[in-house]
Parts: sequence; structure tokens; C-alpha cells
Amino acid sequence: MASDRNASDDDWLFATDDGFVPTEKLPSPEDYARMRAQQAQLEDDAAAQPRLTRPERPAPVRVPDMPDTSTQEIPILAPAPDTAAPAQPASPAEEEAATRPGGSTAVRVRRVDDDLDGESTAEHAVVKEPIQKSYARSGTTPTVAPEELKASISLPVQFRTVSPWDVVRDALAVVSFIAVFATTVTESEHVVLDSAARIAAGIGIVGVAAASLMRWKAKDTNFQVIQNVRMLCQIPAVVAVLGVIGADFGASLPDLFHPLPDGPTIGVGAGVALLALGATVGGEPPRHEGHTPGEKQKGWARMALRVMRVLAYASFALAVVMMIGKAFAGAHLFALVTLSHAVPSLALIVLFLEAVLHRRPSWYVFEVGAVGLLVAGAIMDSSLEMEYAAPQSFSTGYVWLPLLFVGFGIVINRAYVRSMPLSFRRSDWIIYTVRAFEFSLIMHVVGFVSALAFVAAVFLGYDDGTPLSIAAMNAAFMVVFAVASAVARHELMCRHAARARTSGVVISVALAVLGFLGVIVNSVVASAGGTLTNGGLALIIGIAAGLMLTVPAPVRDEHGAPSLDRWFSEFRHRDLTGTGLWARVPDVGDETRQRRTFPTLSR
Repeated sequence: MASDRNASDDDWLFATDDGFVPTEKLPSPEDYARMRAQQAQLEDDAAAQPRLTRPERPAPVRVPDMPDTSTQEIPILAPAPDTAAPAQPASPAEEEAATRPGGSTAVRVRRVDDDLDGESTAEHAVVKEPIQKSYARSGTTPTVAPEELKASISLPVQFRTVSPWDVVRDALAVVSFIAVFATTVTESEHVVLDSAARIAAGIGIVGVAAASLMRWKAKDTNFQVIQNVRMLCQIPAVVAVLGVIGADFGASLPDLFHPLPDGPTIGVGAGVALLALGATVGGEPPRHEGHTPGEKQKGWARMALRVMRVLAYASFALAVVMMIGKAFAGAHLFALVTLSHAVPSLALIVLFLEAVLHRRPSWYVFEVGAVGLLVAGAIMDSSLEMEYAAPQSFSTGYVWLPLLFVGFGIVINRAYVRSMPLSFRRSDWIIYTVRAFEFSLIMHVVGFVSALAFVAAVFLGYDDGTPLSIAAMNAAFMVVFAVASAVARHELMCRHAARARTSGVVISVALAVLGFLGVIVNSVVASAGGTLTNGGLALIIGIAAGLMLTVPAPVRDEHGAPSLDRWFSEFRHRDLTGTGLWARVPDVGDETRQRRTFPTLSR
């Protein structure tokens, strides 16, 4: 994994694995000492190897790079006479590299000879020879000769600095804009607002494509022009989103205290949330367009997340006012059911924003993945008919999906990703499994409260097609899912490695099976899709946790064999090794509290 990225990919989600530094802690002096000792050992081992000689011609000289901890590669030294000392590489200021015709590179290396008073300079050509692969132990045979292998596709010079993270974000923006044409924008199918949203989505796609084409055409294009084209084409999407939300808010104010409205006057559908996500992700220029976010952009990203949090609380407060108005107008059961739907939505958006604002790296990665699944469900909303992606209005519920998707777009931008460096290791799979069970525990406890409120509403006469027995079964399932998640987390944190892994896999399978049964029963009896309160979340958590405990290879021991004990040991002691930064700060309280007089000259 580390070999696929270089040091310039500092905007990637996971930093290069160093093998020593814990994931969520800064390195300590002991960590640096171990890394320096390993580097020195690699250099000593390379120097102790016998040099390869070729009598007929000089051997290729390879400028030694920094040793890689993942693959111990020994540089080939140039041959010298018996009276000569080993070749010493020159300093970077004394090395001169030039490209020769035919693909060979000449490297000037300084070498000190014992039989000469001075220094002699020799040139050796680094010859690019085809890599000879050995299939002796692989159990396979090559399909073609190595010389006949095709060269890998090389990008133009303009796109040499493109980052995979930028490609993923641009693709997400385009897919989100395309999904706007297939999802619901407003409940009432308002012609003007629906047309404006779809036109804005088309302009957003044109903006992303135009920026890429402008960068492709010319090598020395003005970066500022490309960035302006990209950002200006996202403004119509922002205006359309604000227009739909503002129109629904204005039309909902007179209906807050009506007993039972026929439906939302306008409504905010999943298409509005996807349009907001596409504008947020597609509006930031990538690195190959000359944009490198600095501290100012990082500060803006955190400020935008705080604004999203305030807006989420404000929208929930408005929903509570609406529920109170409906209750006073006589629609008590409608207000109770609406509250049971709004509480899990608020819990989800609060968990997401608090995790990223408090800079908890493992929670950050897990929450990004969880909301990413919601984004995928919203994109497929036209076929899946997810309940969370149904159109919502300020007069009938809690409008939260656009706020969550805008926060997701801010969290995955380069400014915020660059401020959350992570070192991904094999033991981190257990971290994310524990986070999955913790997330399942929290959400299913909230889901139990919501299901209990819905059971009370159905018992008192609320009729939406769900039988009382099914509602009671869903509430009981919430308790089972919450208890199973708590037990699985305890097993992973405290038990022996083999028992912990076995228990985690068994509980994951149980969550997946019970969640699947809950979704099937609700879809057949009540015609409801997979949601939190009928087993949809348990199904996803069970599958994800089971895969994270079984698919990744565990940490290996000193003999190269997989070791469950070492895997769990590294996970449980990942934050206990090394010394924290605060332990290295000296206590200067006594010195600062002492009163000192200005020194004077004694006569």
C-alpha cells in the first residue's frame, strides 16, 4: 500500500505506513530512534553484501534512494579494481544527471581511488533492462515474455500531478449531478424549481468537464482561469439548492400549526441534497489545476462544518415547533410519529459532525464511510425508494439530508483531508470494527426509543399500514441489536485474540441474518424499505464487521506466519507505546510564580 503512493500524496486519506508510529498519536523520540536504527541496519546490511562484478562491461550504477522498510532492496555498486575503495555516492550538489538518446540516463558519480592523490570522476550509464521475473515458486507460467509486455498508460504532462483523491471527488460530483435527473427534487413537482435544479446540474457537469478539457488542451494554461470556470459553473447549483429550501421554508411557515396538512407545499427531495453535494465537491479545484489548500482553506472548512452543525440544530428546533403546533391543533399522533423519525436523523448528523470537528481519526474514517453509503443510497433512490431519502418539508418533518451531504462534501475536500493525517495499518481493521459496533450500539439505542414511540402511536390508533405486531417486533429487534453490539465490542476489547475474533464474526453473522429477516418481513407486510428501525442498519453493520474481521490478513510474527495474538496486541496497545507530547513539556509553574527584581549595579 505504501509503494503505490509517493511523498507528494499528502492530501490522501491515509499517510504512508511507517511501521512504528501509532495511528492517532504523534511520534515519540523512541519511535524516531527505532526508525533511525532500522535505517542504519539496512545500510550496514547493504554494505556487507558482496559486490556483483561483470568482467565484460561495467555494471549499471543505481543512485541509492532512501531505504524502504517494506522491501529491503540492496543497491548495486559499481565494480572497481582490487586496489580501489568502494564507490562513494556524491552529494546531491555534485551529482549531474542527463538524459541520453535511447532511454539511458548518465549519472556522474565521484569515486576516490587509493592509488591516486586526487579524485577521479567516472560516468556510468544506468541501462533500463527488462525485469526478469521468476516463476519458480509462484506455481504459474508467464503468458507472454517480459519483453512483449505493453508499457503502462502514461498521462500527459498536464496531468502528471493528478491525485487519485481528486479523481474520486470529480467522479462523485459528476455522478451526483447525473442522479439529480433521476431523483425527486420537490414533492409537489414544482415546474420552475424542478427545471432550475436540473438545469443547474447540467451546468455543473459542464463546468467539471470544461475545467478538465482546458487543462488537457494547453500545457501552460493560466490556472486561475480554469479555477474560475470550475467554480462559476457551480454557482447555479448553489442558487437552486437555496431556492428550493427557501421556498419550502417560506411556504411551510403558515402550515406549522395546521392539524393535518395534505402534504408538503413544496418539499425538499433527495435531488436537492445530491445537487448540494455535487456543488460542494465539484467546486474545489484539484491539485493538477494549480490549487493547493493552505491554513486559510483549512480554517474555512472547519468554519463551514460549524455552520452546518448550527443549521442542523436550528432545523430540528423548527421541527419541534412544528410538532408542538400539530399537537395543539389536535394531531397528537402525527406529532409523535414525526418526532420518532426526527430523533434518529439528528443523532446521525450529530455523530458525524462531532466526530470530524473533534478530530477523532478513526471515527472520522468510519463516519465518512457510513455517510458515503447514504450518498450511494440517495443516488439509487429512484429504484430503492429509501425512507431516509423521501422528500421532507419544514411543515411535516425534519429537513436534514442536504445539511448532512454538504458536511460530507466538506469533510472529503482536500483542505480537510490534509488536516487529518492517518497511518493505516493492518491492526486498524479492528479499530474500525470496534467503531462499527459502537455506532451500531448508539444508533440502535436511539432506534429503540424511536420504535417505542411508533409502537405507542400505532397502539393509540395511528394507521400507516404497519400492524402493531410488526411495530412491536421492530422494537424488540432494536434491543437485541444493541445488546449484541455491546457484547461484540467487549469481546474485541477484552477477550483472548482467538475468542475475540470468533465472537466478533459470529455476532456479525447474527446481526446480518436478523437484520435481513427484519427487512424482508417489513417489506412484505408493511411495504417498507430497509431503515434503522426494521433491521437495515444491522444488516449493513453485520456484513461490514464480518468482512473486516475475516478478509484482511492479520499481522505476521517474526517467522512470517499470521498471528492473531500479535494482531490484537498491536490493536490494544497502539496508544500505550511511546511518550506523549505533554510528557515532554517541562513544568515551569514554579519559575513563573517567582518574583524577580530588575538587576541593578552595586556601588
